[in-house]
Amino acid sequence: MYRPHGFQDEDQLLETLVKDDNMTFFPEFNLLAVTSSFDPSEEPETRQTAIFNVKTHEIASGEFFKGCDYVSDMVFEGGQCKALAIIDSYEQDSDGSTFHDRRIDMLSRLFSWSPTIDADSISDMVRRASYYQKHLMSNRESFELSHGKPLSEISERPVGADAKELLDKLTSSETVSYFPEFNLLVTTTEYDPLGLHDRDTCVFNVFPSELAYEKLFHGFENVVDIAYSGPVVDSIAFRPTFIESAGRDRSNDVDLGSLALLLSGSDVISTQSVPVLLETMADRFGIEPEERTLNADRARVEECIRTGIPDIHVEIDNTNDDNFIEGTVTVEGESCYFYRPNSARDTEDYDSVIFEPFRPDRYESDIEEIELPTAIDENRELAELVVTVATEPYMDSDKLPGCERGLDSLCEEKTDEAQSMRYGMEGVGLPMLDAAEHLANY
Repeated sequence: MYRPHGFQDEDQLLETLVKDDNMTFFPEFNLLAVTSSFDPSEEPETRQTAIFNVKTHEIASGEFFKGCDYVSDMVFEGGQCKALAIIDSYEQDSDGSTFHDRRIDMLSRLFSWSPTIDADSISDMVRRASYYQKHLMSNRESFELSHGKPLSEISERPVGADAKELLDKLTSSETVSYFPEFNLLVTTTEYDPLGLHDRDTCVFNVFPSELAYEKLFHGFENVVDIAYSGPVVDSIAFRPTFIESAGRDRSNDVDLGSLALLLSGSDVISTQSVPVLLETMADRFGIEPEERTLNADRARVEECIRTGIPDIHVEIDNTNDDNFIEGTVTVEGESCYFYRPNSARDTEDYDSVIFEPFRPDRYESDIEEIELPTAIDENRELAELVVTVATEPYMDSDKLPGCERGLDSLCEEKTDEAQSMRYGMEGVGLPMLDAAEHLANY
């Protein structure tokens, strides 16, 4: 069974997680929980849950389950060696009272907004994960699938990191902690606009490639920006970091403690600087300085589109007129023509983007005597970047004169450039580039 992104009843999710001979996969977080009882007839009835760190494509291929025929094999037989943790997750006494391990309770609460795939056999899980990968992945997951790297290449496991050390990192003020193996990002800040708590913690689903390629958080300086400068990415959990209790000192939120216990020993990047986090992930991906500059430029464009500050729109009118791409750019309601030399034009004699003001009616003097609109002139660098990104799909060699193709055929390709212009914008409802909107063809 597949449950889409959105609120799930926590009790129902908990029941599913501890169901005998059942598997629950959280595809956004590379987490698989497998529960089984060694002997269901024993009293008190006990069940164990093995928790694995595994990606969707590893499950969909079936390779992850190699050597295991039954769900119980993943808990008691060959699958044990791959487990992140094996815990006594459920116990029911003869009087009917039940016990759940707090790490299982944590999964049902923190991840209740996340998609899950449930199955009661290995073959069903492989089939459902394969279907999910082919038909149900979000644009963000698809970008990670195409641009991500194997965990062995980007993860660094610290030696001797325990649950207490990790919990201290998770609850440190103005700190962001990122777990690349689990696509999990945690921020803790003292900023609370309502003044209800002295410290708050947010949990996010963030993919490694999104940080390495600056698809998220470009231009952010402070950790608090991640939690409150949305909607860049929605949190899956938002809670006070500490619990105030009468008669005793404050204690950590129980779910944060359980999360630290589960992920102790895992690779984590903790820092008080968002740029340091982005730089660290770019280093791990081996992205060269030139490409980082291009990624930063694209991120500036996407941030402009997301926030609408300044409000910039691009309309492409012609892609083959004398080897120029032509159109109109509008900044804060003021417009002018633009021309960009395409791949067949020698750009040494031209600027990468040329702006030309509209010619007034009956104006016969030199066009150079007309000044660009103020809004365009003041935001010229950013406007040039936006035009550059919007026209990229037309710069490929197969779109040059001699093999001219209609805009509809270009839309069908859903190029990386077109996808990236729409990337992460679902539900934001802010102005988009007209050309990118048409190309994305959603």
